[in-house]
This record gives sequence, structure tokens and C-alpha cells, in this order.
Amino acid sequence: MKQRNETYDLMKGIALILMMLCHLVYTEGSVKQFIYSFHMPLFFILAGVFAKNIEDIPSFKDYTRKNAKRLLLPYFVTMLMLCAWGGIQAVAKHDVSFFLRHMLSMLTASADGWETKLGLVYAGPMWFLIALFWMREIFYGIQRVCKCMKKYRDELVVGLSVVLSIASVLIHPYLPSLPFSIMQACTALAFYAVGWYIHNHLQPWWIYGISVVVWPFAIVFGGVGIDSCTMNIYPLSLIGACGGTYAVYLLCKGWTRVINSLTLNITSPLKWCGMYSLPVLCMHAFEMHSDMYYSVMCRLPICCERAWGG
Repeated sequence: MKQRNETYDLMKGIALILMMLCHLVYTEGSVKQFIYSFHMPLFFILAGVFAKNIEDIPSFKDYTRKNAKRLLLPYFVTMLMLCAWGGIQAVAKHDVSFFLRHMLSMLTASADGWETKLGLVYAGPMWFLIALFWMREIFYGIQRVCKCMKKYRDELVVGLSVVLSIASVLIHPYLPSLPFSIMQACTALAFYAVGWYIHNHLQPWWIYGISVVVWPFAIVFGGVGIDSCTMNIYPLSLIGACGGTYAVYLLCKGWTRVINSLTLNITSPLKWCGMYSLPVLCMHAFEMHSDMYYSVMCRLPICCERAWGG
């Protein structure tokens, strides 16, 4: 059995907690800018680290089937649970249309909540699974297009991924968001490609240093909103997000070494969240959608918000 990378699990755990914090507690100003500067790019960069090269993929059919099993199956299971909850609410409210809106929302699955304008139900954080599925499929296609090249092939793959990402950011304000989070997948494609490239090519230390130095400027002047296909000052936000991810990597790597040397186990909850990030995300989507968190959080002396209505 392949040994898991504890540092990566810890990174995902931290980013997942920050994501849930943003959903459950109203965050604005510098705190929100700090979290949004790296927390979603971190997930996509780590996903890119584990991306396969086209030579390691036996067939497109098998690749798509495995992607669907890993990402679409949990999505539809969770959304069916949400539909069941919508059915219970529909009976309680004597409104059959409430249940139908849940069913249609499962099929539209967008990230920026345009379904609410149509009277549907926002799918919430589940957009991430759909976007990741499409992103892997698109990235496979880009690799296939560049397969015939012998020189600078990987650089071209990253370049095309960045171009497609920029195009989606520029087009999104003028077009309605496409269903199934396709545009969000294209926006995040640059981070996925960066993670894949870094994993395959050793980079000099100064490149990582520059990205970390740029990160504070990206927090102040940039802004990454993958769910809304927005990246303010694109190069600054892209490099800064990579720098933030690398800073978190160094922090988690150092922390893991210290804890392991002291034979302590105090980081287990965070690593557990990282190891089981997929089921944790699905459970978070359900409890968030069902307003279970709101019924608890509204009783606490903090400012909280409802992410979307039922």
C-alpha cells in the first residue's frame, strides 16, 4: 500500500477548515482576502501534483470512467441526499415545486449561484467535484494535443492551460455561467497545470521564493474567486496563490517534522480532514444546505451568514 504524504494531508485539512470557516462565519476585509488568496488554488494545485501524464493513461475511456467514479458518484449521492431533504421540506411546506427545484439544481450544478435567479437551489461547495472532473478531462485533452511535440511539450501544456484560464476569466462577465461548472474548471486549470508541472520538473529555490514574496501583494491587490471565475490582476493572483500554497507547504512540512520528532499526535484532526476531504466536503454540503449549522451558529455570539437558501 502506498504511503500517504502527511504534509499534503495536513495542507488539505487546513484549507478545508478555512473553507468551512468562510461558509459558516461571516468574514470580510483582510481575513477574507487572506483566505481567498490561496485556499481554493491549494486544492487544485495539490490535485495537479497527483495528475497523471498521458503516457501513464491506458485509454481515455478508462480514465473518464475512473474520474466519474471518484468525483461524479459522490456528487450525485450527496445531491440525492439533498433532494431527499428537499422532498421532506416540500411535504412540510405543501409545495411540490420545492422538491422539483432540488432535482433541477442537481443537473445544473453551477458554482456562482446563478440557479437562484431561476428559482432553483444553489448546489453550494459541491461545484468543486464537478469542476475537478471537467478540469481533469480538459487537461487530458490538452496533453493529447501536445503529445506529438518532443521539445518544450510540458511548457506548452502549461501555457495552453493558462490561456484557457485567462479566457474563462475574461469571458465570464459577459456570458451567463455555463452549467456543470465548466467555466470554473477552465479558470482553475492554470493551478492544476502548475501543480502537475512542479511535480514533474525540479524548480530552483528562487522561483518559490519569488512566489512567496509576491503573495502579500496578491492578498492586498489581487483576489482569487474560482467559483465566480474572477482573478484580479491575473498574473499577481496566480503567482501569489502559488506562493501562498508553497508557504503553507513549508509550514506543514516543518510542523509535521517537529510533531513526529516529539512523538505527539496533536495534528491528527487536521490530517484526518485532509485524508477524508471528499466525504468531509460532502457532509459539509449537506449540513450546510439543510441549515443545521445555521440553527446552531445563530445562537453563538458571532456574526454568521446563510450561504444559500433552501
